Amino acid sequence: MLLRGRSSRGRSLRAAVLLVAVLVATLAGCSDDGDPTGDGDGDRSGSTVGASVDRASILAAVADDLIVPGYDDLSSSLDVFAESVSSLCSSPGDSELAAARDAWRPAIAAWETTTAFGIGPAMEHRLMSAVAFAARPAAIDRVLAGDRGVDPESVRIEGAAVHGLIAAEHVLFTEVADVLVTPGGGRTCEYLHSVAVLAADAAGSVAEEWGGAARRAFVESTGSGAEDSLPLLLNAVTHRVKAVDERSLRDIVAADSYDDLADGRKDGPAGVGLSRQRTGLLSAIDVIGAGPTGISAIVRERSPETADRLEAAAAAASAAVAGIPESVAGVWVDDATREQAAVAAEEVAALKVILVTEVASQLGVTITLSDGDGDS
Repeated sequence: MLLRGRSSRGRSLRAAVLLVAVLVATLAGCSDDGDPTGDGDGDRSGSTVGASVDRASILAAVADDLIVPGYDDLSSSLDVFAESVSSLCSSPGDSELAAARDAWRPAIAAWETTTAFGIGPAMEHRLMSAVAFAARPAAIDRVLAGDRGVDPESVRIEGAAVHGLIAAEHVLFTEVADVLVTPGGGRTCEYLHSVAVLAADAAGSVAEEWGGAARRAFVESTGSGAEDSLPLLLNAVTHRVKAVDERSLRDIVAADSYDDLADGRKDGPAGVGLSRQRTGLLSAIDVIGAGPTGISAIVRERSPETADRLEAAAAAASAAVAGIPESVAGVWVDDATREQAAVAAEEVAALKVILVTEVASQLGVTITLSDGDGDS
């Protein structure tokens, strides 16, 4: 089952922003009453009127077509996942377990989509710790074997190592799941439900903020300071592309076999390691945009040539990752699949280089270290 985690929103962004850009340009020529923030106060946040209006309009479209719907999707998919686990706990059985597994897949895909714009409330509330921290199976097993409570509050204080969808993956897709379909699986299922509820609650709070004050602040913050929207967004996109290159595809194509990979580069129990990477990369490419949309449109104001190279690299990376398998293990199915993975690695690396060098330079943005930099 392919984890895509994307919809036609990213495609509709281009046409929508083109219309907005034309209207804004017309208005800017005769007055300064344009208000892309949508609140009627016309705040320009200190930049010149023309530059601010263009940038704010582009940021507004990114927010409305990608960020806000992305967090809404994450919140709703986690709610569905929590409900499916509740049904499993109430009526243990094979079909209920299958339904919970099926609900986990779109939830993890929705998470990967948001990693391309994990800024604002997601950073402030440390959303990753609740939703997708790299959980530790040994810690999860100790919790399940213990006698402390496994209600949501008890699980919350156990820490991020036993939280989120990666912890749920360990319970749902390993031998731990065997007990979930038996009358003796109550403690394990309660823990799994608590994990789902904590993740859903955290995502719901972030989605609610993005639907209000966070969206307005993002659109109004049109400057180039480290805490302004464009630098934060470019860093999020660049970190996501770097992760696919440096912590996935590069090591995969260098390995002679699946067994040669470090554990951190292998699939999780659900076997969707590369599908997750692809989903995050394609979301980053949506934020990059093309023509009048996304980061590329802002780059184009300064250097059309750089924007052309960025869009070409993004398109090549998108096409290349379309042909890679869902699982990391699937790369070694045959020589053709290995070759496709090598092509994808090359194209993603090329996109990363353009973002880190040319795009960052044109926009005057410093690409910071991500949490994963230095990971081995």
